[in-house]
Amino acid sequence: MGYLVLSYLFFSAFPIQDMNNPKPDPSLSQDEMTVKLKNGEQKVTLWIYKPDKIDPKKKYPAVIGLPPGDGSRYLTLGAYSKYWKDQVKKRKFFGLFVELEALKFSDFDDSKMLVETILKHINSKYSFVDDKKIAISGISNGGIGAMTSYILSCEKFAACFVFPGAYDENSVMKMEKSSVEKLKGKQLFMLVGENDREWKEGNDRMVEFLKKQGMKVRYEVLSRADHVFDVNPKILFDWAEKVFKDNEKELSKKK
Repeated sequence: MGYLVLSYLFFSAFPIQDMNNPKPDPSLSQDEMTVKLKNGEQKVTLWIYKPDKIDPKKKYPAVIGLPPGDGSRYLTLGAYSKYWKDQVKKRKFFGLFVELEALKFSDFDDSKMLVETILKHINSKYSFVDDKKIAISGISNGGIGAMTSYILSCEKFAACFVFPGAYDENSVMKMEKSSVEKLKGKQLFMLVGENDREWKEGNDRMVEFLKKQGMKVRYEVLSRADHVFDVNPKILFDWAEKVFKDNEKELSKKK
């Protein structure tokens, strides 16, 4: 099924007022990388949050944030300010937030290539990131990208949370058995508005399928909410940190 991406709904939802010239939060630095997509190479702007006073002896958890709508600077920075900013600062997460206009995250090849390039970029430039504690997250169009990347390459991430997010269930059912088997035990947190009928119906089917594959899915339908809704990001990051700790315990048992 197709998922309608409504960029204009987000314009009034974010705290950045100047859509034509949005100013980045002082806590962010700007980075850049090049990714090979179907239409050729494309430069991608990355907005980076690094914890203060990085301890070279420590590894830090990370969140990758994919923006809603058209992926413009306004929406990328607005999403950071509203949903990610306070939590990455409080918890000393490394944060990487993608600005890439007009990318269709529902294009599986482009979405997968983008995220694989991001992970290589983190590994080569930000060596203090703990590669066993990376969560990928996204909103609406970015939620599609986060879920697509997670389902296709779940072994590269510890967790995924989307609000809302989606993935074409027909595509999952066509995946090779070895790829589907990797989903077992992986953790996913999905939120969707009760009134967002098309997305909710697709999410209902997807959750049922993923749970049958042994995936651990936390799925919340927000009462009377539409496609754009407010969510307390503390809930999302509390969940991610718990997943990180649970994964650590499992790894220690195997040693």
